Amino acid sequence: MGDVTAGAGANRTGASPAPDGLIWAWALPLLVRAVTCGASAIVVMVWARTSGASQTRDWLQLWDARWYAQIAESGYPAGILIAPNRDLLVGTEFAFFPLFPAGAGLLARISGLTPAWACLLLALAASLLLGPVTFRAARGEGAGRAGALLAVALLGALPMSVIFIAGYAEALFLLLAFLALVAAQQRQWAPVAVFLLLASLTRPAGLVTAAGVGAYGLIHWRRRRGAPGEAAAIGAAALVGALGIPAVWQFVEWRSGVERGWFVVQEAGWGTTFDRGRSTWTFVKRLVVVRDLPPVLAATVAALLLLVLLLTVALVASSAGRPFVPWLLLGWISVIGASNFWYSRPRLLLVDAVLVIPVAVVLAGRARSRLVVIGGGALVVASLLFGAYLTLTWPYAI
Repeated sequence: MGDVTAGAGANRTGASPAPDGLIWAWALPLLVRAVTCGASAIVVMVWARTSGASQTRDWLQLWDARWYAQIAESGYPAGILIAPNRDLLVGTEFAFFPLFPAGAGLLARISGLTPAWACLLLALAASLLLGPVTFRAARGEGAGRAGALLAVALLGALPMSVIFIAGYAEALFLLLAFLALVAAQQRQWAPVAVFLLLASLTRPAGLVTAAGVGAYGLIHWRRRRGAPGEAAAIGAAALVGALGIPAVWQFVEWRSGVERGWFVVQEAGWGTTFDRGRSTWTFVKRLVVVRDLPPVLAATVAALLLLVLLLTVALVASSAGRPFVPWLLLGWISVIGASNFWYSRPRLLLVDAVLVIPVAVVLAGRARSRLVVIGGGALVVASLLFGAYLTLTWPYAI
């Protein structure tokens, strides 16, 4: 594949790959992202039309998008109210971190758009910008131009990638996480801290991202035998980057007047706690032994979780992939260790979206171009169809 391995190892010395120019660095990655986002929109529209209107949902009111729009319009409530049967009556909004709805609210006021449309537009903008940022991050890992474009294309193959064109916070969160990665490749630890802090104000998975970027930085620091002061800077960046999480917890407690308010909302609204995998083990037993679950869908979700784990373990053997392994393992543990809705876990796996970068580096250096294109295209199509089914037809929250 020609240039796909050019520049390998650039990030290990802190050096940047040669400038790519406007077309390679911006135009082509944006085009690839636009194509995959357009394919997502086409799949969603076709699925909605062919599956029957009674089985579909208003895309602007899709599950979490409705709550983000409500926060963008009215802010957070003044309290939390739980019924005697433990149902959450007031305070669901507190489950959602503030940066995305705050940005959407600002966009709505400036543009005159409704909050729902502002959420969608912000998500689409972040999703498109993921293209150039992913390209730059892959180049920083030593990928050639074709390999870096492959990483951009593989964003469309991620579990539930269709959610990137809905009014959800995932696209913005991943954009900030990948910007932190690019800054870490350049050993710019102050920007790393800023991007990680913004990410941790966007989604609770920011805790995983802060730890993952910190581990990534320390692995490269050890490889180049860096100065002790830089190790302290890496640790400080990760620590500062994670501060958004406790800041949100404290805000919810202050605003609602309920001790541990964020956790109360999570438990009452979604039954979500970190149960160290007990609910995951129960699901596996129901899938394999009891067999009382939808077999194809349940097996697909289980296979996705297993696939991410296997790819992560495989990266241990790759010099390019090894610095990402702690990040990916932490993300995987955060997904299987929590007691949330099982069928939302493919979306929660997006915390490990950085997997596309080392996978693209490895594939570009070893696989044939035709196989990569065919295999990658098939994965994108499968992901979009799976996402369309879960968002538009599956009756439960994702």
